[in-house]
Amino acid sequence: MTAIFQIEDIFQIPGQGTVVTGVVKMGVIKKGMKANINGIETEITKIQRNYQDVEEANVDESCGLLLRGISKEDLKGVTVIHFE
Repeated sequence: MTAIFQIEDIFQIPGQGTVVTGVVKMGVIKKGMKANINGIETEITKIQRNYQDVEEANVDESCGLLLRGISKEDLKGVTVIHFE
């Protein structure tokens, strides 16, 4: 199932990965979902809503996603992520 996430902000956390904050626009985002962004494979390793770890985020929910294998610079100019 495809999910779409609209990025509002991006943070780099040393030793952890890259966090994107924003809103789920379509589908359900779950831990472990993957995306290919500008040829770079990334995976969601953690989802947080209201400072709580959660397993998924639904449409119109604001959340933060911890992504593995991608940097803040790799996401420059990216406004939407399509997860599979």
